[in-house]
Amino acid sequence: MDINILHSQEDGIVAFVGGGQASATVLNHTFNMIDFCSNTNDSCKTDLATVGKIREVLNYGIEDMELFPAVGERFQDGQTLLAINESIIIAVGNGQKLRCFTTGIFRFN
Repeated sequence: MDINILHSQEDGIVAFVGGGQASATVLNHTFNMIDFCSNTNDSCKTDLATVGKIREVLNYGIEDMELFPAVGERFQDGQTLLAINESIIIAVGNGQKLRCFTTGIFRFN
């Protein structure tokens, strides 16, 4: 049986200039290519973390970008649960794959 799983993608995304979580560009797709990040720590944020959701974020801008969880949510780095609303940095030319196993938490590594 051939099962075709559809994933959404978007390129040409512009990270919010000046950074910060409140106005950060929201990433609503499975695959998100940030093409415009022109200042250190310009920012994006994930949409709500719901069980089974996957987000992949690639930074092809010219500066490191700051990635926030949705407001009131958090990331988990391996066994380390980060603080609510704490961001991570995605360096130029790098990416991060996020998976949600628990509502409100995107895990990586």
